[in-house]
Amino acid sequence: MVPALVFTVAGVLIGLMHVPLPPVLLPAAALGGIWLMPMLSGRNESDKCNKHNYIRGCNYSLEKSYSYGQNYSHDKDYGYKKGCGDEKKRNYNRSLYIQLFLFLLLFLVGFITTYIHENYDNKIFSEELFSEELPAAEKAEYGGGVIRISGVVEKVSEGTYSKRLMLKKCCINGRRLVNNIVLEISDNTSYGWSARRGDYVEANVELEASQGMLPVPAAAANPGQFDLRQYYKSLGYLYYIEEPEVISVAGGKNRIVYRLDSLKTSLKAVYRKCCTATDAGVYVAMVTGDRSDMDSTVSELFSAAGIGHILAISGLHISLIGMGLYKLLRRIGFLCPMSAIISGIFVVLFGVMTGNSVSATRAIVMFVCAVNAQVLGRRYDILSAVSLSAIILILKNPYVIANSGFLLSFMAIAGVAVVTDGFSVKWLKWLTGPAAIQLATFPIILWFYYEVPVYSVFLNLIVVPLMSLIMISALGCGMLGLISIPAGCFFAGAGHYILILFQYGSELMLSLPGSVFVAGRPELWQVMVYYILLFLFSQRKRVVVWIEKRAVRRYGEAECEAKKHREVGREAVKGGARKCEAEKLEAGRCVMGANIFLRSLLVIAIIILLSRARSGLEVTFLDVGQGDAIFISLPNGGNVFIDGGSTSSRNIYEKVIEPFLKYKGVRRLDFLFLTHSDADHENGWAQALSGNAYIPDIYNLVLNGSDYSKYLELRERALKYGALEYGALEYGAVEYGISEYGTVGYGALEYGTVEYGALGGDTSEYGISGYGISKYAGALAWLNNAGADEINARMEGIVDIDDVEDIEAIATALEVKDTEILCAEYGMEYVFGECSIVSLNEPGHSDANANVDRKAYKTGFSKTGTGESENDNSIVLLLQYKGKSILFTGDMTSKMEADVAEAVRYCGVDSLSILKVGHHGSKYSSSEEFLAGIMPQAAVISCAARNTYGHPHKETLQRMEDVGALVLRTDEGGAIIAKIRASGAEMQVYEYCGGK
Repeated sequence: MVPALVFTVAGVLIGLMHVPLPPVLLPAAALGGIWLMPMLSGRNESDKCNKHNYIRGCNYSLEKSYSYGQNYSHDKDYGYKKGCGDEKKRNYNRSLYIQLFLFLLLFLVGFITTYIHENYDNKIFSEELFSEELPAAEKAEYGGGVIRISGVVEKVSEGTYSKRLMLKKCCINGRRLVNNIVLEISDNTSYGWSARRGDYVEANVELEASQGMLPVPAAAANPGQFDLRQYYKSLGYLYYIEEPEVISVAGGKNRIVYRLDSLKTSLKAVYRKCCTATDAGVYVAMVTGDRSDMDSTVSELFSAAGIGHILAISGLHISLIGMGLYKLLRRIGFLCPMSAIISGIFVVLFGVMTGNSVSATRAIVMFVCAVNAQVLGRRYDILSAVSLSAIILILKNPYVIANSGFLLSFMAIAGVAVVTDGFSVKWLKWLTGPAAIQLATFPIILWFYYEVPVYSVFLNLIVVPLMSLIMISALGCGMLGLISIPAGCFFAGAGHYILILFQYGSELMLSLPGSVFVAGRPELWQVMVYYILLFLFSQRKRVVVWIEKRAVRRYGEAECEAKKHREVGREAVKGGARKCEAEKLEAGRCVMGANIFLRSLLVIAIIILLSRARSGLEVTFLDVGQGDAIFISLPNGGNVFIDGGSTSSRNIYEKVIEPFLKYKGVRRLDFLFLTHSDADHENGWAQALSGNAYIPDIYNLVLNGSDYSKYLELRERALKYGALEYGALEYGAVEYGISEYGTVGYGALEYGTVEYGALGGDTSEYGISGYGISKYAGALAWLNNAGADEINARMEGIVDIDDVEDIEAIATALEVKDTEILCAEYGMEYVFGECSIVSLNEPGHSDANANVDRKAYKTGFSKTGTGESENDNSIVLLLQYKGKSILFTGDMTSKMEADVAEAVRYCGVDSLSILKVGHHGSKYSSSEEFLAGIMPQAAVISCAARNTYGHPHKETLQRMEDVGALVLRTDEGGAIIAKIRASGAEMQVYEYCGGK
């Protein structure tokens, strides 16, 4: 079945790549099938011996050989033996031809299925929606641009403010579609709000003729960002319609689904009554597959620790439930076939109730294969079972091969079935299974999540054995709770303490150093090489056995030769013995060498997968909506980030910047430039520092002169009023408002433990030590986190932080993390090998950057900016590498443009390679004189689609066109990526998702 799966996947991939099959392939397959039909029906008539003679001849030959042994003349029955060998060969060839035919058939089925999914709906759209030949009556009925869609609700996903209906068996104007549709409804008064699984839904949708097809989900606009389009496509839902006009909801014919949904609702009610809110959410997810009640904190904790699989309906749950029921039925006296039928029906219904997820479907198919093998007395082959389940899922939905759950589920089984053979250390046998699963799923985890929990292998050694207990607790609570709530509460108790153990274990693992390793997404070739080397490693035992067998055979020959030499003399015997010993030593060396080589392949595979080679410079202008965020990957391995904020998108760091940094495998930032203090340039970092987001180590934070002055003022106030005069006294008690050993929240709790102060009386994440506040770190943290009214009340108005900006808070928070805070000096050049970044903004504090290398300091610039507004204070940076140049302007206004153009020319740049357009392409930025002075070849505009400011302005776009600049906009093409090769011969600029 494994080769069959390979052929099926190959057909699907070719279909997805839109590679046309050679025209001769289909006729050849048909002729091959016709040619193989006689072989499928029986033996050829031209065989020299019929069935009767063949059997008799074989029996006669074997019998005579047995009776007479070597004295019987083999010439007499030679023909019979030859006939039997020919027949065996013909049977083998026939079996091989049949397998090849089936493989080719699966290849064609996979290709044709994918081709239909890719092309059939487009044909319907062209004929039904936008054809000029539509009947007038039909145009009147649907209003020209309004179409009617219908379908059966397969799943219902409830959000905080909306509900999503996943439809299957979809029709458009009465014509059946191949792909499924998602309807998003936010109006709780709509007909669709009450729809359940199995209901038949009809809705009207208004479309524009220019669309050419139904709306699809939004694609990822940035590298690393969650791709909603790809996610729904991998589940089989290609179209995504927001706010349709649902005109009718009718009950379906599938009463089984309604009953199972009613059971699910009852179980959820029982868990809410019998358990705490946290436990109820986990039990509901594990038993019903519904995560809507899950505490997001617990879910994120389990996922980060690498045990999030316990919440997904997978093989672990199906095997515990199905095999548990099967063995119970066998124990109480049911026959094997009846036990298999009952348990099989039960797990199928369980899968329907939980939503038939990819992992659940895989587990159900494998369970059915396992119990059928027991019923038929056959050996259960895990690779054949998992291949069969994969073929079923792929032929149902070809896009499932891009689903993370599908790949993780099947690679985990492959790890157990194949990779475990590569381990042979007996005393580590308990670690073999989890280690094999981790190795097999390692590239998949990095591909989709960009990081891996390092200690999850050890945590799963505790979690997996306890899963049977927690499932018994959850099922017992649910089933008995339907009868008696006290009985349900009794069963829920054991699971409660196990879940507490899981939470404590996850928190402990994540608190260890290096608990999560951010590696970034590997290249496709790295994944392929990794799996090839991993497969070779898994064959280690087979290679060793082959070497040993070969050595035994050669040793036997040497020993025989030694015995022959005994007739010659003593010296010959000694020579033969020495040859035997030599063969033994050679075999031992071969086995040791093979072991070392094949085990080293595993280390090489991991190194290849984690390596991130750079060949040149890469600049990414992220699509953050109305804001700026720019990442520079330097050729020497360094990283620079410029700005990072947005006013049009909420949680921009969590949704865009953090995933991007993980995608690129960024574990450190050499420089973070915040051009100025507008929210659309820095609020992402403020969000990150106020939460638990992943933040790489930031070595240097660079501010403009104005923001640096405000930071110094805040720092000085903190020193004067926070840490010194009104700071920490003995044991952390402070003079104002804190009694004895402190007040919880603002003072010391038990010898200096404070919310923002000393941790454990000695150490603090804000740098507090010695039962008190050292320097000013604690005061800064207190000022930044406490509310102004509370601080004023406690400190009697001495410190007023109402005017503290986010950018100053960012600086103080990063300073506590040992980040060097620098001022963007006028003309300062930051050198990174062959790449340099020059600061072109106003002069700052000359003593601010004592530790910065000034060997490339440039002079002769005039002052850029009057400081009349925050935009005038923007840091302006010029990047130069291999004769190419990029200018980053922040929100530079027209007042600064003449000076900046002069500074650019002073740096030897006559024509810019790329201009990052100032102030998001506003009307009064990028004047004609400025553009004529720098002559940009390409211009990048970062703005939100349909923003209220009208950015970019049409006059600005016209000025760009007049100077011949290629305009690239993040609102149209997503992130803009510029690559300069190490040779400097060419520069590539492209949109991450053109047309979105």
